[in-house]
Amino acid sequence: MRKREHDARREERERARQLEEQQRAADEAAAAAAAREEAAAAARRNREMERDLREKLEKRRHMTRENDKERDQRRQRLMEAERVKETYRKDIEERRLRREQRERSRSRERKLEAEQAEAAAQAAAAQAEMEKAGLVVLSDDESNSPILLGDRDNDSMSVEVVGNANSVTVVGGTVSPSEGDDLRNGNRRSHSDRSDTSGDTETSSTESEEDDTEEDTDGGDSVGGCKDDTPPLPPAHEDDEQMELAKDTLPPYLPAIQGCRSVEEFQCLNRIEEGTYGVVYRARDKRTEEIVALKRLKMEKEKEGFPITSLREINTLLKAQHPNIVTVREIVVGSNMDKIFIVMDYVEHDLKSLMETMKNKKQVFIPGEVKCLMKQLLAAVAHLHDNWILHRDLKTSNLLLSHKGILKVGDFGLAREYGSPLKPYTPIVVTLWYRAPELLLGAKEYSTPIDMWSVGCIFAELLTMEPLFTGKSEVDQLNRIFKMLGTPNERIWTGYNKLPAVQKMTFTEFPVSSLHTRFSAMLSEIGLKLLNGFLTYNPVERVTAEAALKHDYFSEMPVPIDPAMFPTWPAKSELGHRKKVCSPKPPSGGRDYKQLEDTDEGFHMGALERNRLGLGPGFSLKF
Repeated sequence: MRKREHDARREERERARQLEEQQRAADEAAAAAAAREEAAAAARRNREMERDLREKLEKRRHMTRENDKERDQRRQRLMEAERVKETYRKDIEERRLRREQRERSRSRERKLEAEQAEAAAQAAAAQAEMEKAGLVVLSDDESNSPILLGDRDNDSMSVEVVGNANSVTVVGGTVSPSEGDDLRNGNRRSHSDRSDTSGDTETSSTESEEDDTEEDTDGGDSVGGCKDDTPPLPPAHEDDEQMELAKDTLPPYLPAIQGCRSVEEFQCLNRIEEGTYGVVYRARDKRTEEIVALKRLKMEKEKEGFPITSLREINTLLKAQHPNIVTVREIVVGSNMDKIFIVMDYVEHDLKSLMETMKNKKQVFIPGEVKCLMKQLLAAVAHLHDNWILHRDLKTSNLLLSHKGILKVGDFGLAREYGSPLKPYTPIVVTLWYRAPELLLGAKEYSTPIDMWSVGCIFAELLTMEPLFTGKSEVDQLNRIFKMLGTPNERIWTGYNKLPAVQKMTFTEFPVSSLHTRFSAMLSEIGLKLLNGFLTYNPVERVTAEAALKHDYFSEMPVPIDPAMFPTWPAKSELGHRKKVCSPKPPSGGRDYKQLEDTDEGFHMGALERNRLGLGPGFSLKF
């Protein structure tokens, strides 16, 4: 009995062991199958990712080819424009030369007429002398001898002229050869005058001789020994002639816009605003029904062709394509070819007007929104600087914000490319409230740090909804900066004492920066550090756009919101024309720089400022 129980337990254990082995084998098989399925799924995912990457790469290559093709087409159009413009210049030069030639011809005619008038005056004087002497000159068919007006018996002064002889016989006296010539000339002139007075149709020999003389003179003065066959124009004022030339010639910039669409293909909805270099309209493309912005260029002051500011703006925008930079779609023209429009993407707001609306409603940007805007702004500025482009007029009114929360940098009228080593540029750039201190102090060699100072001013304005430095002049702007940040010196700003304005003026010593006091309630210590980096006096030590993008400020809480989560406001631009809020006008760059009274140093102050220099706060002149 005991043996049977033992065998039964052993068989039971054996069955349990077999069951465990079967279960283990089943589990291993299931795990292997799951692993195979996972590997197959991973392989499928890898293939899909690889396919997607290939498609994206092919799409990018296609876009690159299309961009290259479009760039080549633009380059060809520009080259064609230059060729036609050169032809136009040559045509104008040829017309000018022909006009000068006609002027010389008319000048010779006037000179000949003056000589004839002088000869006539001399003849009249000689005739008067002869009449005073009692002599009368008769025509050839009457007599070749003058008749004495006085007593005929008195022939002591009788004069006999024989035909066209070279000698003059005087009865009772002699006449010198020169006097004889005068008498002969007087005889000819008197004969001509009498013929004109009597209305005789016969042409005298004297007139024939004068005509022959005139023809010889004209033939001798012809250019290159050949007679000019160009018919003379009737006398006209030079301005009228220039207008006639302008009627049958094209504007110098017309070749550059050949092949462009007409502005008639757009429906103007309303006028948005007027800037320094053009007027902006909201319009609808009749072909695609898209809403676009049309910027009409101001051409009335351009006598040399296409405005240089517009050329610079278009060229820069074509080179600096970025999601946070306005896009130039095309150039369109008006009916008479002197109205040029830039077609750009329509963006609903500019930050300056938007902040004015928010202030009226007592609204502000929350920290996440400020970070979102600053991150997009820095991305655009970093892209510009990577492509060796200075914007030179960054301010809130030049930053556009769409309903989708996308910020775009606009208005590249003052932008320009720069290189290494730096070259002297005009210091009259950047709107006054956003102008870096090195520009205010007259520096002519500058680079990307001037844009970063403007970014710092914009950063502070987004936080407070008010401009940071609202100076009324260059000196007042410096005074406000020094009060806020402290007066700089050579220790914190290498090269400060060599700046033109510093050599002319002595500034009041203000204490150290008060940024912490003003912005401590709005920014953390990390945020204050970034703001200080933007508003650093020494341009060499000022933070760059690329470094600012990597700053801890954008990773600390609260993080930047997604642009799609940005709140929306009604677009003022869709309600009609709006006036610019009262911020300073943008500078006109080099055009004002040419008018500087102190061109050697490049530091400029208006007349009112110069009168206040000895009295204004915060500085005094050096003598």
